[in-house]
Amino acid sequence: MHIINYKTLEEMFLGKTDKVELLIDALKERLPEWLTEVEEAQASKDAEATRNICHRIRGAAGTITAEKLENAAMKLGDIAKENRPEEITTGYENLIMAINELDDYTKND
Repeated sequence: MHIINYKTLEEMFLGKTDKVELLIDALKERLPEWLTEVEEAQASKDAEATRNICHRIRGAAGTITAEKLENAAMKLGDIAKENRPEEITTGYENLIMAINELDDYTKND
C-alpha cells in the first residue's frame, strides 16, 4: 500500500505532473486541519463527528491515491459507524499515524 501512488495519480492526469503537484499541495494544506478535527472528535467521543471527518479524509485521500490514509480513515469510520468502542483508540492512532506519515512524506518531496 502506497503513501501516495504517484504512478496511478500521474496516469489519471495523463502525465501532467503540474496538476498532480497542485493536488498534493492542496492536500498538504489540509493535513493540520484534519489532525485538529480528528483529535476534537476523539476527545469528545462523538462517533458521528468521527465518522464524518473520516468520510471527508477518505474521499480526499482516494482522490490523490493516498492509499494508507484512505485505508486508515475508512477503518476508523467503520469502527465509529458500527459502534465498536473497544477498537476506537487503535483506529484513531492508526489514522493519526497515516496523517503524520503523509505529512512527513510530502515534506521530503
